[in-house]
Amino acid sequence: MTMHKPREVLVIGGNRYFGKRLIARLLAAGDRVTVVNRGSAAPPAGAIHLVADRNDEKALLNALGTRTFDVVVDQVCYTPRQAAVARRAFTGRTQRYVMTSTVEVYEYEDSVAPVRETDLDPCDITVDLDLPWDDEEFLETHYGDGKRQAEAVFAADPAFPYTAVRVAHVLGGDDDFTGRLKHYADRIRTGEPIAVPTPAIRPRTSTSRRSPTSSSGRRARPSTAR
Repeated sequence: MTMHKPREVLVIGGNRYFGKRLIARLLAAGDRVTVVNRGSAAPPAGAIHLVADRNDEKALLNALGTRTFDVVVDQVCYTPRQAAVARRAFTGRTQRYVMTSTVEVYEYEDSVAPVRETDLDPCDITVDLDLPWDDEEFLETHYGDGKRQAEAVFAADPAFPYTAVRVAHVLGGDDDFTGRLKHYADRIRTGEPIAVPTPAIRPRTSTSRRSPTSSSGRRARPSTAR
């Protein structure tokens, strides 16, 4: 029988929803888990807790100290600025850096035709660090672009061992605060229509599609879902 060798895993974020499940599963597998966040919520029992704002490079480095990791899982990287800080902070500190990205990096995510992973190469994306990424309203309306440019920052250094996981919408669980599944269930209960794209008819796409009351059932930037 092959025994699982415990890994040193760092999770950035992980305060809520599937981030908490990730940490619980890593701990259950016998891995040694460290969580870094701003301290708004404690991680599950058994994880080491480091408090730092990931946007503050000096504070992040001070919190990390001399620690190194087998894997870093970044649940809350939304902008190229955050990616740039992370790439500098974790170069030479981890064997694998996993960024939780999104299907919204594809500008045509509502395409009826299948969208392939290779349809977006982050090396082709222009990065603009001077955009107002600290502005919540701007970030809300540029969620996909922020993720796209964050991937591009990691991809720009071929030696940096990163992986981007382009997650689709996450549903379910007693602590699903997003309202996505409830939105569809409520429309079924009340007999309201649900828009489904077809080759002939597609729902109109706009920034308002992220609203919990829109016909597509999407919500705003899932920053706290991680």
